[in-house]
Parts: sequence; C-alpha cells; structure tokens
Amino acid sequence: MGLNANLPEDVRVEKITTTRADFDARFKATGKEYRYFIWNNPVPTPDTRRYNTHIRHALDVKAMNAAAAQLAGRHDFAAFCANPGYERASTVRRIDVLKVVRRGPQITIIARGEGFLYRMVRSLAGHLIRVGMGEIPPEETSTILRSRTRTAHVPTAGPQGLFLWRVFYRRQGGSLP
Repeated sequence: MGLNANLPEDVRVEKITTTRADFDARFKATGKEYRYFIWNNPVPTPDTRRYNTHIRHALDVKAMNAAAAQLAGRHDFAAFCANPGYERASTVRRIDVLKVVRRGPQITIIARGEGFLYRMVRSLAGHLIRVGMGEIPPEETSTILRSRTRTAHVPTAGPQGLFLWRVFYRRQGGSLP
C-alpha cells in the first residue's frame, strides 16, 4: 500500500515477491500477455474513450477469431511488426493464445506468447479489426503471414486500448501465471 500511495494513479503494485539479486525483470520473463480493448458501438462513452479504441462499424468477432487462429503458433511475424530502426536476430515468435472476446460493446483481443516484436500486438489488432470490418477475408491472413512483408493489409492500430496485462516468469516447479 505504501508503494501505491507514491505511484501515479495508472500504475499499481498488486503483489511483491522476493527474488535473487541477479533477477532481471525483462530478460527473465518467459512470456507476456497483452490485451487490446475495443469499444464497438456507434457512440463512445466518456469513461471508455481513453482506454479503448473506438470502432463505430459493427465487428464480426467470428471472422476475427478465424483470422486469429491462423496466427497462433510459431511463425515468422515480419509482416506484423514495425521496424524501429534496428536489426533483430529473428522475427520468429510463438503466440500461444490469440483470441477475440465480445462482452456487449466491449471487444477484447487477448495475445499471449513468449515475446512480441516492436508494435506486433498493435499490428495484429489492426489486421484483426480490418478482418472484423469485412475489409479483408479471414482466410487471407495466412497468405499475409507467409509473405513476411509489411503491407497496408496490416495497419498499426492506435495505442489507446493496448495494455501489458501480465508477465510470466519461471519459478522452480513451473511458470507463474
């Protein structure tokens, strides 16, 4: 509670765990989960506008999930990342979970994997939104993925709505949720 009293309102500590002195939060992570929130309604609400991407057009969640299924697994995601101006050893990543969930006007894209490339989650969201709007057929997703080329079929969705939801670490005996 003492930490939370001194942190900005949009940062919260939920749990503290003792670690070894050589622990590095970035390099010891075994996986991450991101969530991308979309308010899918003709009218945005004041309380959701800063934390959701607003899409007025009705989205087809079934089509979005059909496209997402083609992206799960280990693939070269070069077509779904932006180049931040540096070379990386590989654009191959593994996505363990990529699904789209609707609860009323709230749509959530859940992406969980071992690691993500620069702007990869926003690129996945941008592509899935275009699929949901009917602009790209879901079955075209695997062709885009195999192309390994960034095109207009993979727009980067806006930053509002993207949250690093959870980071996974390996502990003796397995992974932490």
